[in-house]
Amino acid sequence: MRRRTDGFSVFNPFSAWTGFSLRVGEMLVASAAVIQHRSARIAAAGPAPGARDRREFTRMGQEKLEAAAESMQAMWLRAISANMQLAGWMTQQMLASSTRTLGLAMTPALLWTPGAAIAHALPTQRAWVKQLSGIGAGVAQQGLRPVHARATANARRLVYRPAGLVARKSRGSR
Repeated sequence: MRRRTDGFSVFNPFSAWTGFSLRVGEMLVASAAVIQHRSARIAAAGPAPGARDRREFTRMGQEKLEAAAESMQAMWLRAISANMQLAGWMTQQMLASSTRTLGLAMTPALLWTPGAAIAHALPTQRAWVKQLSGIGAGVAQQGLRPVHARATANARRLVYRPAGLVARKSRGSR
């Protein structure tokens, strides 16, 4: 049962976590640019900011709360679906390990060693660790999505403008 979520294979946790870290890096660069822009804007506005600056300053706080709420909701929904996936996967693994245990019990006692028991258990444990890591990456990606979207949108809106729009001064800084 190979299932893809967010463009990454659940069975390839390395690519899932790599994609997550790249998105975090992109968000951090965008956030630094937005923080720099907004800090300069707050300093330029002084003690009596104009209406446009007040709207932007209010928007800063509101969007942080909205992004946090959306992030928590997305992570909860992904965690709930992940729990359902894990329950099905655990049932499959339990049945498979029962079959392997019966096979081990049917072997002659002279051939059975502790190493044989570990060899029967290792494939299940490796798959379990891989599955959990992939699911954790999926939950983290879902939680990052709203925050990343807002940070990069703000960077595009406030900082990364065409040259003609950057030179224009805000009304509050005349």
